[in-house]
Amino acid sequence: MRTTMRPFFASVVCAVAGCLVVGCGYLGASASGEPTRTFQGSVSRSKVYSSLSELAADADSVVRGVAGDSRFDLKRGMPFTITSFDVTESPDAAMIGSRISIRQAGAVDYLIEGVTELLESGGEYLLFLSAFRLENGSPIEGQFVVTGEQGGWQITRKGAHPIFDGSPQLASPLSQEQIATILGPG
Repeated sequence: MRTTMRPFFASVVCAVAGCLVVGCGYLGASASGEPTRTFQGSVSRSKVYSSLSELAADADSVVRGVAGDSRFDLKRGMPFTITSFDVTESPDAAMIGSRISIRQAGAVDYLIEGVTELLESGGEYLLFLSAFRLENGSPIEGQFVVTGEQGGWQITRKGAHPIFDGSPQLASPLSQEQIATILGPG
């Protein structure tokens, strides 16, 4: 009896493991040791830019500001993080002082292979943004996504560094002077 149960048990274990991989993605652990799901579907930012001016031309807005609190959102099985963002500088004077929302694919416990680091609360960023649009093309007011693979930069005292690992580099790091030129007289 024991030898006939072993193949049955092995097939049950394989079936359960297969369901976890197919249904949930890869189950791993976060830095805190908590379970993490890694989704292996593709997320495409589709466009790679050859210059900052080309990137700025495609963006709806360019902003500098500070990331705030974030929340989790799941749409059609795809995890998103929506982070509040306080705009401190922008070429568009109407954006300065506003609080907007940045939608990013992935979440703390739902990593997506090949996708960026999430904005960190309290972190300062230079972002090239496009309005987030629903499937019917309608924008959600005040909600944006980072434009292309190269549209997000974390600002430090030494300048700004791309937040998307593995993306083609435009100019890295950006100096404080380059940041000021991009933002222009806000």
